[in-house]
Amino acid sequence: MKKKPLALILILVFIFFSLIPIFIWFDFISFQIYPENLDRRGEFLKLLINVYGFIFIVYGLYISQERTRAFQESVEKQDRQIANQTENIKLSRETLLHDQFKNAVQHLGSSKEPVILGGIAELNRLATDHPDKFSKLVCNIFSSFIRSEAGKDRSSSKINWILINTVIEILINNKEFSTLEKDLRGCNLSGIPLNNLELKNWNFSQCILFKYLDRITFKNCSFFSSEAYSVDYKW
Repeated sequence: MKKKPLALILILVFIFFSLIPIFIWFDFISFQIYPENLDRRGEFLKLLINVYGFIFIVYGLYISQERTRAFQESVEKQDRQIANQTENIKLSRETLLHDQFKNAVQHLGSSKEPVILGGIAELNRLATDHPDKFSKLVCNIFSSFIRSEAGKDRSSSKINWILINTVIEILINNKEFSTLEKDLRGCNLSGIPLNNLELKNWNFSQCILFKYLDRITFKNCSFFSSEAYSVDYKW
């Protein structure tokens, strides 16, 4: 902003000091330029007006260019600020999502059933709302949770079937998990009632299978070394 007044001052100083000798020798200069024109004074005055008018036009163009440049810099600065704010918002959202995910996973390790159920619900919500980021990871965590809590070596009486049923229902009903492999190898699934379902991409290898089955369709499922539930099975 300081360049504009300085440029104007310099122009005014130039005009002032250039006009002094011109007006002192006005008749002489006008005669030299227009020796045969009787109205040489008027023509010379028009010439001066045109010259100094041109100077002010050039100055006006300069000012206009400076204003345009300043406006462009302001727009670019605002764009950078908006980009920075957008990036900060994105980072804040990413941080919030990771914190939510971390807290939900920690809830799975709680000894209190309501806390665990809350963690399961939060992980399911994250997988549903942000499938590209969390669906596969949450599917693996749920599968690992079932393998840990309902291992084949654990007796049926020590398995929290409410938790296991909740996770399996989520893995069945949430479409984000439908194309993913649910790895339940080596699990005791005898206490899971299933009916009128289609199960896709489940690995039931080395499992004790379901006690209650009714109208179940299995697609792309593995049952390697699995065994059916038997009432004679000793817990």
